[in-house]
Amino acid sequence: MAGGKLSPRQKMINLMYLIFIAMLAMQMDKKVLSSFGFMKEKIEDANVASSTNIDNILTSLNTKASDQPDKFADLNTKAKEINKLSENLFIYMSALKDSILADTDDEDKANYESMSGGDRLDEMFFKGEGLTAKGEEFVVNINTYRNQLLSILGTSANPDLITNVKKRFNTDPEPARDDDSPEIPWIYSRYEGMPMITSLANITQIQGDVKNTEAEIYTNLLGGQLESEVSLTNYEGIVALNKTAYFAGERVEGKVVLGRYDNTLIPTEVILNGRDATDKVKDGQVIEIDSLKIKSLYTPGHTSDSYSFLLDNHLFTGDTLLINGTGRTDFQNGSSEDAYNSLFNNLLKLPEETLVYPGHDYNGKFSSTIGNEKKFNPRLQVKSVNEYVDIMSKLNLARPKMIESNVSRNIQSGAN
Repeated sequence: MAGGKLSPRQKMINLMYLIFIAMLAMQMDKKVLSSFGFMKEKIEDANVASSTNIDNILTSLNTKASDQPDKFADLNTKAKEINKLSENLFIYMSALKDSILADTDDEDKANYESMSGGDRLDEMFFKGEGLTAKGEEFVVNINTYRNQLLSILGTSANPDLITNVKKRFNTDPEPARDDDSPEIPWIYSRYEGMPMITSLANITQIQGDVKNTEAEIYTNLLGGQLESEVSLTNYEGIVALNKTAYFAGERVEGKVVLGRYDNTLIPTEVILNGRDATDKVKDGQVIEIDSLKIKSLYTPGHTSDSYSFLLDNHLFTGDTLLINGTGRTDFQNGSSEDAYNSLFNNLLKLPEETLVYPGHDYNGKFSSTIGNEKKFNPRLQVKSVNEYVDIMSKLNLARPKMIESNVSRNIQSGAN
């Protein structure tokens, strides 16, 4: 080894080492290229799942906006704007990837180890010291998406969401690799001279950022409540009886089905036979259902919103007038004075042959007549309102077990 000269044997050994290291590097390059390809596939699979989830949210949100426009219409409009922006950028990126792979045979599109060259994208994006029209368009589309998204969200949006949008779609120049070099334009840093599969993975990641951002926005717009409100995933058992009423001892038949409830839906109208049934019934109003004409009679007392209904000579009295009794008046804004007035100045003035159908049966008896009740009902054998009030105050009836909670629900749902 004198004079620094290497023997032929040593030269051969060194050469073999160089060849070995080069072979390792080549093998490592192939593994890295394959890793980018597999990463691209994973992101694409995630994008498909995200698209399905977003479509479901938008469909449900559109339905809720139709059902409850006051609560969801503005949100639905904003969501549609965001979805249109996101879809446009996503489709643009898909077309760009197709252009990059235009000269690649179908059987080679999954051969990631062969995608080491970057000439195709370099020709599309870069020209001399500047960008091609395609390269400028690429950056402009990303910037436009970011700025329009921020404009739709406004300054009152969740700060973390704003930060994510700015970070994911940031195209500002990136720091140089050493202190003496100038900043590197974003597109040069990310795409110039990069292997084809690396660029394809980066573009696919932008698509993933679009989907993730869109989903985050829909969640944040309602403070995290959107998914639970529009998902309709709350399944419950529903009992659907074959009839709405049964006699004592009668066999009850029906179906038990699994259904979904939207607990946030508050109906603004109910249409019955083409008519709006949501307006409160008024005293003396005639309700027409097909050929039937039903007259409503306001008969407060049992509750403050009790009604009776007269169909020809058939009177449906609910809990106002019973068989040999009258409805209690000691809960839900009930009033013995009102009940007296409803009975003596309204129902009992109907023809005596009028058939009475109360809301309860009594020992198998389901109906009576105005005449029979006037003669035999013990609570109607009074001569003044004070006498009737005295009778009702001394009934000492047990309080129903669920009365407090049920009254509260009735009041909340619109009953006084």
